[in-house]
Amino acid sequence: MRVAPRRPDRGGDDVAAHEAVSALARARARRRDGAERFTDLYVWVFSGVLFAVWIVSFARETFTSQVCTVGEGAGCVLQQHPASSAVAVAMLGLGALVLAGGAVGPVSAERAAARWLLGTTAERAVLLRGPLAATVGAAALGGTLVGLLTALAAQGGGLDPVVLALGAVVGALGAAVVQVALVVVQPRLSGRQPGRGAGAVLVLLGLTLLSAVVTRVAHLPEPPAGGWRVEGPGLVGAVVTTGLLLAALVVALVVALVLLRRPGSVLAELSDAQLARGREVVDAVADSALMMDATALTGLQRRRADLRGGRHPSRPLRWRGAYAFLVADLRLVRRRWRAVAVTFAAVPAIVVAGEGFGYGGAVLLAGVVAAWSGRQAGQGLRTWLGSPGLRRAVVAPTHGVTLALTLLPALASACVAMPAVLLVDGPWWGGLHLAVAGLAATIRSSDPVPAELGAVVTTPAGALPIGVVRQLLHGPDVAVALALVLVLVGEPWILLTSLAALGWQVSKER
Repeated sequence: MRVAPRRPDRGGDDVAAHEAVSALARARARRRDGAERFTDLYVWVFSGVLFAVWIVSFARETFTSQVCTVGEGAGCVLQQHPASSAVAVAMLGLGALVLAGGAVGPVSAERAAARWLLGTTAERAVLLRGPLAATVGAAALGGTLVGLLTALAAQGGGLDPVVLALGAVVGALGAAVVQVALVVVQPRLSGRQPGRGAGAVLVLLGLTLLSAVVTRVAHLPEPPAGGWRVEGPGLVGAVVTTGLLLAALVVALVVALVLLRRPGSVLAELSDAQLARGREVVDAVADSALMMDATALTGLQRRRADLRGGRHPSRPLRWRGAYAFLVADLRLVRRRWRAVAVTFAAVPAIVVAGEGFGYGGAVLLAGVVAAWSGRQAGQGLRTWLGSPGLRRAVVAPTHGVTLALTLLPALASACVAMPAVLLVDGPWWGGLHLAVAGLAATIRSSDPVPAELGAVVTTPAGALPIGVVRQLLHGPDVAVALALVLVLVGEPWILLTSLAALGWQVSKER
């Protein structure tokens, strides 16, 4: 009796899929010579090492900063409470990895493969193993950095190589397991981002715990005389505990990968729409990073917002003149409340920056975040100032409409600048100064920037046109300059400089 061979659940051709992947790999290898591959490898390694060293150095400076030694308690607050700091850093890092992994798919396919390969009879699960390996590898690299930061926090800024190595390994394996778990969930969510809710909750909890530690809001035990002494559970206990954790992570990763490799697996169930959603994010991020222009990301956000626009019913405007524009702006911000609320979550990050970089670094970062918050809440103002045709078509007084539309961006900038400056022991008028600076930066960002490359500067990552950098900084440069004035001068009369910058932007001919 002849037994028919077992067919894959999805009916795909495994042999054709393997041949297609091999042919594509050979074609890409022939297209690039050894020098190009070495250059790309050098740029990626150099950028990765530079970024990782900068992050780790900043983290160690934050955990061992001597800025907070002046006062009643000796030692840095983060160093005094290493367990809480480590938990907060782990939640922040894991939440960021979950959000990033869900945003890029977590499995996506580039346009050429989606056009010419995924539409054929070849087994889709085989074709998508390469993108799966790429996302899991990228998550493992990010998890390594998160593990290093968590190990630094647990040691109070110490550099024990054994603890750092264990933290890096656990972080890499844990991030890989989380990424594979997102892949398993991806086919069940049609049109939604996997892990978005869980990642947001982790980030929110991490920021809350970290801000409670830094600002001394939580009722944490006071340090004993002579400061805290961070001690581990012993070498044998640490090795046994870490070994069991690593074994559990390895088993979970192997089981998940085996399940994904079987015929008719989760990879074969991914639809073209789900793969395209992650590809759009990858392409937008790559284009924005390459051109140093956020137009691609902004366009993607607007397109997806338009797809959700049908959920909001059309309502007639109330009042007349400038008041009608204010009501319309309130409705616009209410519908985009998530994008505005995210800026307020940056306040704990500003406080942590004050632990590492001191008062000056926190003020500069507060100025940038205030400009960002005003820009997110001031889309109505930016549209009004950037459209001469709209201003000519409205019979209401131009300055009255401008004044009405400045209310929400000014309030958003103040809600970020005031608490941030007060939490780093700055003066109240300093927060008002940065709030006005953020409003001036929002108005400046509405002006078009000449598309000129300008002079080209050689960097380790390649040529960098100065004109592109100027386009990127157009708007936030005002906030950074005024924040630098606050750091260098620190007198109440500098409020006049921010008011002068605001008046200059309002009275500019458009």
